[in-house]
Amino acid sequence: MGEKIKIKVGVLHGNKIIWKKGVFDFEKRLASVKHGFFSRDFDFYQVNPNHILDSFKIRRKKVKRVEHYVFVDGETGKSIKISSKGAVSEDDLKDRLRLKYLSKEAFWLAIIKRAKIGFFMVFIIALAGIGIWQLIRLIFASAGVQVP
Repeated sequence: MGEKIKIKVGVLHGNKIIWKKGVFDFEKRLASVKHGFFSRDFDFYQVNPNHILDSFKIRRKKVKRVEHYVFVDGETGKSIKISSKGAVSEDDLKDRLRLKYLSKEAFWLAIIKRAKIGFFMVFIIALAGIGIWQLIRLIFASAGVQVP
């Protein structure tokens, strides 16, 4: 008997994807998918094992779970190879470079250094701090502890 794994099947119908859960048999190269929870009817799709994609769930620097995915053409019932090695347009490249620049710590430190806080804002923050300190003193005083 062949090895079986749980797999998520994305069935492509035109420009819609319908996600279904199923079981993939390596020996038969078939993914069997139930129609519904209580249904006994199955859909079978021919899946090439090279077309299976893996998704890793990582928690605390350890792989917690591996999920397997495959995309299937709804009309033919055969798996489709999905490749991430496509051509990158110049607009996408500019966006990627902009995001890399915005995620740098030096950029944000320069922004913070350039920002100036006005005297009035400093005065308001100081008054708020004094008010919070008085509130803490009141709480301690009601408990019987003297705080200077």
